[in-house]
Amino acid sequence: WFNGPPRRSEVPLAQPFTLFLVHHTHTDVGYTEAQHRIERWHVDFLRQVLATLEERPAFRWVCETWWAVERFLAEAESAEVEAFAGHVRAGRIGLSASYLNFSELLDAPVLRAVTARAGQVAAAWGARVPCAMTADVNGFGWGFAEALLDAGAESLFTCVHTHHGMYPLGRTQAPFRWEAPDGRRVLVWSGEHYHMGNELGLVPGANSSYLIKDECDAATIFGDHRRVAAIRIPRYVEALRERGYAFDFAPVMASGLRTDNGPPNPAVLDAVTWWNATEAASTGIEVRMAVLEDVFDAVRAADVELPVHAGDWPDWWSDGPASRPASVKLFRQAQRDLAW
Repeated sequence: WFNGPPRRSEVPLAQPFTLFLVHHTHTDVGYTEAQHRIERWHVDFLRQVLATLEERPAFRWVCETWWAVERFLAEAESAEVEAFAGHVRAGRIGLSASYLNFSELLDAPVLRAVTARAGQVAAAWGARVPCAMTADVNGFGWGFAEALLDAGAESLFTCVHTHHGMYPLGRTQAPFRWEAPDGRRVLVWSGEHYHMGNELGLVPGANSSYLIKDECDAATIFGDHRRVAAIRIPRYVEALRERGYAFDFAPVMASGLRTDNGPPNPAVLDAVTWWNATEAASTGIEVRMAVLEDVFDAVRAADVELPVHAGDWPDWWSDGPASRPASVKLFRQAQRDLAW
């Protein structure tokens, strides 16, 4: 929907606009490698984040899943844990109450228990986990809303992948309030695909063109992130405005590589610095590395009335359980045994 005109030179200057760039790695166990290797990768990713922040405090990172943090904490030295906790308190590393990107096989007790883990650990650091993030899955059972709220997470950021399903409400970048069965509400931001920052040219060496099809050829996509950004960012913002988008900001996610389970990429900060120094004044668009709390603070500060929706939000990726009945049987029995 944002692939066509206007070209950059045709985009009129308008009120200031902020792109919140949320850098993360999409946790997908089994898709790119076996679980034990993915676990090692994610532990090392967090060590890379700590090393980057030691040199570049303006860098930001969001831990999409608590599982990755839990694996890191199990192996980290005390000094690493202390540094990690300090960055969480300072808002440089953002946490998510989502343990993993689950299907809907989990029963309510297990879902509540694993969703609570992040907040329990963070509390010991003098921090909170007010947000959760998911990516790739299309939706959730209604009980997830209560599990989040019980864990102290009032906000949910989700980046669906429409290969099987569709965006809720039929569009991206659409916030709403999700009413739980008990009447409490979760503030939800239903965002773009979780590699949109890569599509917009903000990840040097890891641009992509999975969603956006335009005049940028392969040589440009892979070799000139600045040209990609200069073409696509103003066009993207103008497309939002043309559809009646109500906010003066938009969050986009970015991966360090064009893949799931990708590492942090310090060059993202270089791209942000370049854009703000050379392109922001002429376009009116500023790019800011952010954590989830920054995004939801902006949502709450905006004078925009959000719709309220209740009920299940089905996940159309959940076709795997039907294809593996024997494994599903074992899992369900394990949940029953755990409860007993």
